[in-house]
Amino acid sequence: MKESFRHFEHKKVDLIGLGNAIVDIIVNIEDEFLEINNLDKGSMNLINSDESQRLLENCKVIKQISGGSSANTVVSLSELGNHVQFIGRVKNDQFGNFFSDDIKKSKTIFNTPPTIEGAPTAHSIILVTPDAQRTMCTYLGASVEFEPKDIDFTLIKESKYLYLEGYLWDSLLAKKAFIKAAQIAKQSNTKIILSLSDSFCVDRHRESFLELIYEYVDIVFL
Repeated sequence: MKESFRHFEHKKVDLIGLGNAIVDIIVNIEDEFLEINNLDKGSMNLINSDESQRLLENCKVIKQISGGSSANTVVSLSELGNHVQFIGRVKNDQFGNFFSDDIKKSKTIFNTPPTIEGAPTAHSIILVTPDAQRTMCTYLGASVEFEPKDIDFTLIKESKYLYLEGYLWDSLLAKKAFIKAAQIAKQSNTKIILSLSDSFCVDRHRESFLELIYEYVDIVFL
């Protein structure tokens, strides 16, 4: 263990997180809004860009905040005084610019260049009814197009920990990016943390998750 900590001494960053870059949009609605849009209260729904636009046109936005599983973890660590960085894919659009500006308010480093083509930046519309139940409608957009070229792999060598978000394992390109990042981390004595995200994600990728864990991962978040 002492040998491991000595290897950490030259590393400039405490943790780098890879994951979905999502703008959370909080909206107050009445139950009737869910009925009109055929949404089950308390559900999580994946939607397309047109569906997102239609929902947002018919409700009032209360608050926006940068989010995503890994991004939220990285921001929390930053607010606790750690030197951390987040890597995620956004587009050069309204939501992408907001995500970049907002996550940096926590002093999280976010230098991933926005894309100029492809899907719009991911966002999740969180519909809150008077009984405080939330119904989520998520457009994954640019986040699921995350690929190796979105990562400056030299940065991983400078970090003590690499945090991987399991949700991105659904994308083949993101999977390739994760494996390459894990290989570099292992060669650089950067400890690797994997969040399995949720039970459905595990059901979809159990075997490949096990291979990743056995080959590279030091810490697993269930």
